Amino acid sequence: MRHALRDRIRMTIPRIRKNLPKARLLEKQASEMDGIYWARCNTNCASVVVRFDSSRHTTQHIIDVMTQLAE
Repeated sequence: MRHALRDRIRMTIPRIRKNLPKARLLEKQASEMDGIYWARCNTNCASVVVRFDSSRHTTQHIIDVMTQLAE
């Protein structure tokens, strides 16, 4: 995790570095989940920012979900 606020997290996902198809799939899968508003990936620095409903998800849960989706 690089940075977190109550309803947003920025984290590193090494598998998306220079891998645009994987990054777009991760954004799509995350955005389709209940309680996640959006996800944006940056393939140059292998990071993803996720905006989520903090009444439904904890920061740790988002980390776990995004890590699992990226595999």
